[in-house]
Amino acid sequence: MRLQRLVVIGLALSLATPLALALAQQTTKKDGKAAKTEQKSAAQGPQSKPEQSAPQPSDEIKKLARHFVGRWKVTGKVLDENWIPGGAEGSGMEVARRGPGGFSVISDSRMDFGKMGPFAGHGVTYWDASKKAYSGFWCDAWGPTCEPVGEGKWEGDKLVFTAEMKMGDQTIPTRQTYSNITRQGFDWLMESGDGKGGWKPSMSMKYERAQRGGRGMGMGHGAASDKKPAESAPKQ
Repeated sequence: MRLQRLVVIGLALSLATPLALALAQQTTKKDGKAAKTEQKSAAQGPQSKPEQSAPQPSDEIKKLARHFVGRWKVTGKVLDENWIPGGAEGSGMEVARRGPGGFSVISDSRMDFGKMGPFAGHGVTYWDASKKAYSGFWCDAWGPTCEPVGEGKWEGDKLVFTAEMKMGDQTIPTRQTYSNITRQGFDWLMESGDGKGGWKPSMSMKYERAQRGGRGMGMGHGAASDKKPAESAPKQ
């Protein structure tokens, strides 16, 4: 019985050994594959999400910058005698540059209008896609508040801004027109409306590209033209 038992045990061991080896080899292969997979994952690092592309300046603001960014010599006239009897003439320099990211045009102006005194202004113009129009603000030394420039749209080869401005207890329609636009310069005209479709010239400017090294601007006046120094308030 003991011999028979030993034979049975030996047979069992002889059968178990190859099976154990086979299982061990299979486990090693699987473990090796798993290890390689883990090593590959570690080498690749954490999966990163695709980066979102940064916003780009619109074609409209690129067009605005293409026409008006630069240094300009400026001459101007105050045409509305309600501002000052006999009107006034002025001259100076202006500069316009692209704003951060190219999403706007920023302008600064320095002029002297003689009997109306010095003039300094700062403006920001940008493209408002929701309105499909240019918009912005204008601040200058002739008024204590900054004014919205209204909505600007191209009408053929002219750029026209329309807005309404508060003057005392009145709301006055205003219109600014940029015309005769070339690489060498352009004209600017500010008009005040009577509310019935009529328009009266208030102020005009002529821009000529300045020599290198000059200080200048373009795209600047916004609604500033209808703001007057205290001593030149409209006649009652």
